[in-house]
Amino acid sequence: MVFGTDGWNIRASLFQNGSWTGRHLCDNLPATASSCDYTVPDDLAEGDDYQVQVYFMGHGVYQDFSGAFSVAAPTEPFVQILTPAAEDVWEVGTEQAVTWNAHNSENWSIRASLFKNGAWTGQHLCDNLPAAARSCSFAVPQDLTPDDDYQVQVYYMYHGAYQDLSKAFTIAAPASRVW
Repeated sequence: MVFGTDGWNIRASLFQNGSWTGRHLCDNLPATASSCDYTVPDDLAEGDDYQVQVYFMGHGVYQDFSGAFSVAAPTEPFVQILTPAAEDVWEVGTEQAVTWNAHNSENWSIRASLFKNGAWTGQHLCDNLPAAARSCSFAVPQDLTPDDDYQVQVYYMYHGAYQDLSKAFTIAAPASRVW
């Protein structure tokens, strides 16, 4: 619990071996927030000397460090969507990309499918790509209804237990062109 900090914001930063890693886990959160979500990237080095520093932004003298903890490589295959992100807007007819991280899946194939309001639209955006490709490009289909409840699911073909679903993002009508 944080007392007497109304209007103050916090930043949580990742340290390894006493040095900042260049990564902020959360930034500019109200001091009354008790947690933030952070996905550990797959390029983070393994080690048992990580710490989190939490401090008041603009008041750096008020800070604290967590105890040391370990980061280890996952042993199970996984896939993690990087794009689309929640703030993304895809215009109908434009070229877009789905990107992902993949781990322990060297010979596996990926499929990316489009969902609207939690239901599959019947459209695969990418199909049967090597997981190591980590991206695919496509034209946003012309027959989609503009809305803010689209999601992309990326999963390993033939290993459906390993999948990820993006946050909801927006598909917009093509911008009108004035000539």
